[in-house]
Amino acid sequence: MADTGEGTDERTDTGEDVAVEETRLLFTEAEEVEGLINSLGAAGARAAEAADTIAKILDRYMEQPSVLDPKLEDLVVPLLSTVRAIARGEGDAAVLRPACQVMYSLCKVRGYKTIVKFVPHEARDLEPLVALLASLAPDDHDSWQVALLMNHLSP
Repeated sequence: MADTGEGTDERTDTGEDVAVEETRLLFTEAEEVEGLINSLGAAGARAAEAADTIAKILDRYMEQPSVLDPKLEDLVVPLLSTVRAIARGEGDAAVLRPACQVMYSLCKVRGYKTIVKFVPHEARDLEPLVALLASLAPDDHDSWQVALLMNHLSP
């Protein structure tokens, strides 16, 4: 197998092609994902595109989510900092939905209980997060990921 840990087609002694199940041993896109997450706050209109790219990359790890573990803190903390800044009125509100989309993807792939370990549970964050959640329009069906994550990840 290659260094990336991805499977390939192999031939048996009889010359038959045998497909080897693709396995991932390393989070090979870690730097790309970290860069996209760190650029979310400054991405503006491109934030949604960056979030979609991150979600597609993370979906590749559904079968082996533990491969993400060494980088989880590096992925989660900047996302939560972005959401915290928006809740306090210091960040661009247009980035909230893409940031929550990435957090949802992380929770979907790695599991909510694993991700919540990296979430700071500080009382000072509760009031701004609740105010942010209350500011969401109840009929805005596109913000379901924001509401879901605010409920699960709030202090």
